[in-house]
Amino acid sequence: MKPTQPGTTPAIPDCYQEQIVLSELERRFYLYLIGGDYERLFYSFVGSSETDSNGNDQQELVRVRLDVEVSESERRQNFQSWCPDPQYRKMLDWMLTSRINARLQQQDDLLQVCPEMVDVLPVIRDIGCAKDFNRDLINHVAEVEWLSRKVRAFIDNPLHQALLGLSSSASFEQHLEEMGYPLFIWCIAKMIGEQINEHIHPSLKFTLSKVRYYGRIVGGTIVYLALQEGYDEIDKWKTYLLAGLSILPLGVLISLASFEIRELINQQQNALDGQSNTEFRHQILNHYSLPGDRLRHLIEQEERLKPLLFQAIGFTNFDPLKFITQSNKQRSNSQPNLFEKARAYAFYRQLYGTGRMKGHETLILLNSFGFSMDLLHQLNRMDLVSFTSHVELYAKYFAKR
Repeated sequence: MKPTQPGTTPAIPDCYQEQIVLSELERRFYLYLIGGDYERLFYSFVGSSETDSNGNDQQELVRVRLDVEVSESERRQNFQSWCPDPQYRKMLDWMLTSRINARLQQQDDLLQVCPEMVDVLPVIRDIGCAKDFNRDLINHVAEVEWLSRKVRAFIDNPLHQALLGLSSSASFEQHLEEMGYPLFIWCIAKMIGEQINEHIHPSLKFTLSKVRYYGRIVGGTIVYLALQEGYDEIDKWKTYLLAGLSILPLGVLISLASFEIRELINQQQNALDGQSNTEFRHQILNHYSLPGDRLRHLIEQEERLKPLLFQAIGFTNFDPLKFITQSNKQRSNSQPNLFEKARAYAFYRQLYGTGRMKGHETLILLNSFGFSMDLLHQLNRMDLVSFTSHVELYAKYFAKR
């Protein structure tokens, strides 16, 4: 393969099947979200000169060895050494999986396991048509204690005041009007994530932190791409909320796991009350967590969950699915949708930056979604993780002067 010319999109080597590599990277991303012992499942496809019966290039599956990986035998030994009652733990795993599957099959009350989403439904339902605060919206925000508290914390931040010209001494209504509806929508996903993190089951905080990190990268990237590429399918300031909506299914799924873990633990603790010789079982309950393979299976449901959640939300004059649903048909076109491109860059930033992606896989990923080397270098130089940098983006391009 010839060297890439400056500013051009790298070429994919002929010996690799693009879709196979992309599917593996997506699977690897879910493993990255889980972390720990389950990172032993990382593999990479390496091109071969041989072809299959259909004339396609063969690809060999090889292990990606990481410093953090744990062997299957070591993982099993660790489990047996710390778990005083393995059979009871296995029973809990089965019961929790059954509860989660039953909840997913019901579908009609998924939002109820995420009270933060229920609290903000009146706010986000009108995203497609609202441009300013009205009296009902202001009253609702003021009535939701955690939401009004976080709005005040945002406005009281001296850096935000300097960037946006906000005043610290004003009524709550004046604060919201100064902030403006578009900026409030920019902040809503971050505020929801913070609130979920405050009460999520401790065993899920690690995964939630990575999901929030991923959301910030997608959010910063999608706005930058919209500005660079002259995106005009929706208002440019609304592209940022696409990132928040795109990780909504992951947030709800993690909230679902947390809800069912707490319900199961409470149920079991009540059942153990009055029984003798239950010290070991109480110890297991106090340190219980959803097994990694089951957690991976759960968060892989995000694409299937998107239409169900958005239907439950009931958006007014706005269909986010056409903007944030992955599509193999779109991927084969020369112009992937904006969300897919931002998501691909987030994969690169999190997997390649932590040694979880090989060079040829990086080349395939970036080429598939139309990244030139110039664009890649521009994004790499940006602080896409800090929310303050997102506020700076808003202040520079969208704030009213």
